[in-house]
Amino acid sequence: GISCSLIYENGEMAIAKTRGDGSFGENITKKVMWISNVPKSITSKNKIEIRGELYCDEESFFKLSLEMEKIGLEKPSSQRNIVAGFMGRKDNLELCRYIKFMAFDYISDERLTLEEEKFKTLKTLGFLIPEIEIHHTKKSIEDLIDRARYFMSEGEYQIDGLVFTFNKISLHEEMGETAHHPRYKYAFKFQGESKQTILKEIIWSVSRNGILTPVGEVGPVEISGAIISIVTLHNYGMVYANNLKTGDTIEIIRSGEVIPKFLSVVKPSENKFVIPETCPSCNAKVEIEDIRIYCRNELCPGKNKEIILNF
Repeated sequence: GISCSLIYENGEMAIAKTRGDGSFGENITKKVMWISNVPKSITSKNKIEIRGELYCDEESFFKLSLEMEKIGLEKPSSQRNIVAGFMGRKDNLELCRYIKFMAFDYISDERLTLEEEKFKTLKTLGFLIPEIEIHHTKKSIEDLIDRARYFMSEGEYQIDGLVFTFNKISLHEEMGETAHHPRYKYAFKFQGESKQTILKEIIWSVSRNGILTPVGEVGPVEISGAIISIVTLHNYGMVYANNLKTGDTIEIIRSGEVIPKFLSVVKPSENKFVIPETCPSCNAKVEIEDIRIYCRNELCPGKNKEIILNF
């Protein structure tokens, strides 16, 4: 998504702005007013700046695609660029309700001693915050990196890494900042390499929860030293929102995940968009529910095999 700053005065949101060049940003208050998880008023009467990220999760992106198609607008191409696109629009501001805000910094005249206190305050004021953990050992950090790698493939929104910071704010003041970045915060990013390839086939399988999961068979391509022929397509919502079809030229990325993932359609093919009407394992009629397709047959062999394997 994109960074956003919210300024509150006397408990009311006075202005919302983009980061811009770091000193001057664009006023996006009218658009942010449509974002339901941004508190329009807070209990604190001090002048406060809340910094965070505007982003679009998978489910919202799917619903947004449906609505844009319904009102005659071109379907969005990816979660990555739709947020920035909306912040630059002058019409259809109501579509901004599909965007979310996650707060990561709290700036005020209050004297806080720990970084974690900022997040506790943000949560108390009603803001959505990222997952925060205190680490004391190298092993716990390595475990966290493994979990983040898994989230990159399976999570409900897109990430490219983690941020580490010192908990003591006195260390922040001591270390200071460069013109480019704070010395007390470190961005840990998975090195991602993307390539273009042809989507040869979409293969659907059924999970232990009865969810039909799509995987893309692609023309073999080398990324980060590995030959890739299979990519994850997440779920039905991702396939529908991007109108994925056999023959499409797509961009894929491998950045720490076990299975590389689909990013965007570069060039659509003329082939017909097809989704399964029956379960690939038991042929029972499937049901579409938001961003997922379900097989409801309790005797489905594919589903029961996955339940056993999971056990």
